[in-house]
Amino acid sequence: MSGRAGVGKSTIAMLMGKRHERIERQKLGLPTDAPDVAPVLYLVVPPGSTPKMLMVAIARWIGLPVPRGWDAPTVMDHVVSVLKTLKTSMIIVDEVHNLKTNKSAGADAASTLKSFTERLDAAVIFCGIDLLDTDLLAGEMGRQIRARTKVYDIRTYSYGSAAARESWVELVAGMEALLPLAAHPVGSLTTPEMSDYLWNRTGGSIGSLCNLLGDAAINAIFTGTELVDRAGLDEVLLDQEAVRGQTDTPLSARMDTKQERGAV
Repeated sequence: MSGRAGVGKSTIAMLMGKRHERIERQKLGLPTDAPDVAPVLYLVVPPGSTPKMLMVAIARWIGLPVPRGWDAPTVMDHVVSVLKTLKTSMIIVDEVHNLKTNKSAGADAASTLKSFTERLDAAVIFCGIDLLDTDLLAGEMGRQIRARTKVYDIRTYSYGSAAARESWVELVAGMEALLPLAAHPVGSLTTPEMSDYLWNRTGGSIGSLCNLLGDAAINAIFTGTELVDRAGLDEVLLDQEAVRGQTDTPLSARMDTKQERGAV
């Protein structure tokens, strides 16, 4: 999954991971908090990664101690063994643009990651910023990675048609249903006025919408109101990428006006 910063790549990947983990635990007949399995592995690629840095990051995620004398292949052997025992079947690799394959350490790290994922019977999701323009998919190593992956270009939601607005409302409704608030009236965020407002605030970004509603919900819990409304949303400070795209004019109103002019 590729796209600009803040568009919601990590949010999408983690939602996919949560859904996959829930399904796999149900298949195995295990409760959601059972420590016997870990269907999903989530890894954030550190900047300037070396093969050992990558393997140690995974080992720490699963709680595997790494003796100082272990090299990257040894750590990988133990990590793979543990993940097979934990029945890991999905691997999410975030911030993968940090792998600089035009440098020897980065190329070695990418090769190690490729070997690691091939040793597990697991679906692999790579997330990163503008991956088609990064070193990761360039050169010989890049060709090997491209031959084994499909690129999904993650973009912001548009709002210029009735179908686009309907898709945006469905997204808002899905996130609203997840709000852990006792007094929040379900459906209050999907009215035309509020869906316009939310799109204007976030520019159609899934990540910005998630942060906006999440921060508003936290504030609602702390203040005791237990609901998200326009006043509470106005108090949330958003990321600068979303702020730069904000507008005060309702998008549905502008699109409807444009369509009327076209008809005339």
